Amino acid sequence: MKNLRVVTALASAVLIGASGLVAAGPAQAATAQQAVAAGCTTYAAKTGVTVRSQPSTFGSVVGSLSKGQTVCGNIVTSELKGGNYTACGGTSNRWVHFKGTYIAALCMTAIKGG
Repeated sequence: MKNLRVVTALASAVLIGASGLVAAGPAQAATAQQAVAAGCTTYAAKTGVTVRSQPSTFGSVVGSLSKGQTVCGNIVTSELKGGNYTACGGTSNRWVHFKGTYIAALCMTAIKGG
């Protein structure tokens, strides 16, 4: 029974990692170490946030993160139409880019980076 729980937990971690979304907790420490190695910064969602296909409010919604979930990405500045947004207490045109997708940077907190 104990081995089944370990296998289930590992399978869940692989599925979450493959989706590009990493849950907070013990996996967060591993993600921070990977961020340094990959030359990106680990960001945690301050609240539930939308993941978009472009750094623009016109970009298609391709997913979401729950509060505390982390990604390894880099800040980009958008000059696209809809690149400016108002969210999480401010207005900005800065986005976190990760795995070909974008999240409003004001809604993310940098944890560790490279």
